[in-house]
Amino acid sequence: MTAPATPKRLVDYSTLQFPENALRLDDIADQEVTIVSGHTGPGKFGEYAVLEILDVDQNPITIVTSGMLVVEALKNAIVANLFPLAAKFTRTGRAWKIE
Repeated sequence: MTAPATPKRLVDYSTLQFPENALRLDDIADQEVTIVSGHTGPGKFGEYAVLEILDVDQNPITIVTSGMLVVEALKNAIVANLFPLAAKFTRTGRAWKIE
């Protein structure tokens, strides 16, 4: 009897991977940060954004969010080539306010 073939893995066909050590906006809420780059992509529940930022101590951090206002603002910043950008994210209920 031969062993069954090992099934292929879905991850082998993914062109996008969740960034290792990525944080959420909650982790930097109410802090002044600098966005140095970013990109958007299609997600399960709509678009998402990956932000490469520097915190107040200039430590690099990757943030992943699907916040609609953040995704839209990032897309506009990418088109206009506006990086680096200062930002502060504040939670207002279930949404995010960008300052």
